[in-house]
Amino acid sequence: MNEKQVHKFVQRYLDATGCQVLEKSPHHLVAKLSPQADRELTNRPYYWGFVDRTGAEPETMTFLFVTDKAKYDAVQEQQGQQKQAESGTADAAAESALSRSFGFLNPSALQHSRVPREDVYFGSRKLEQLFGAARSQGSYVYLFQEPDRRQQFPLQSTPYTAWLGVNIRVEFACDRKREEIHSFGVSLATGRLMERFHDRLLELKLTPACPPIFM
Repeated sequence: MNEKQVHKFVQRYLDATGCQVLEKSPHHLVAKLSPQADRELTNRPYYWGFVDRTGAEPETMTFLFVTDKAKYDAVQEQQGQQKQAESGTADAAAESALSRSFGFLNPSALQHSRVPREDVYFGSRKLEQLFGAARSQGSYVYLFQEPDRRQQFPLQSTPYTAWLGVNIRVEFACDRKREEIHSFGVSLATGRLMERFHDRLLELKLTPACPPIFM
């Protein structure tokens, strides 16, 4: 995976788990974790045990995820130099040096609080942790198709057709190795089998919540 692919994956994970993205660029993301993501990524079992026992309002952590270290650090250094030139004070230079050395970010949206930094790249511990969380929580999904509202009438009722989609990895191993992904869809109403089911789903607009027009 290159930097762009890693960045896209991290953003998709944050969006899927309901995290609040406070700041982003092509090289970084600052996000306040949702309770689900905080449980999966921060390794705070005692804190979450306390929250579960007492019913207290959870206070989740905020992280800076850097997906392209070289470009992010270059931008931060340039901004630090500009700030130092404008202010001309030793405090600005010290703050810029701390930002470059320890990876802290001080955006106005965070009211200048110190935010832990994680460099995320292929092979990094944090990316492997994100992969593990995605595998454990994303083995299956329950989605609804959103209809084209332009074709709907106010009193029209559109019935559902339930499908079970399965993605299977087939591995051929001998003196050489090859893997193939096959996608099948099974109609739970008629038993019809459809091949390349995932390609069909890519053409549809899907949502995890039941569209209001059906309710």
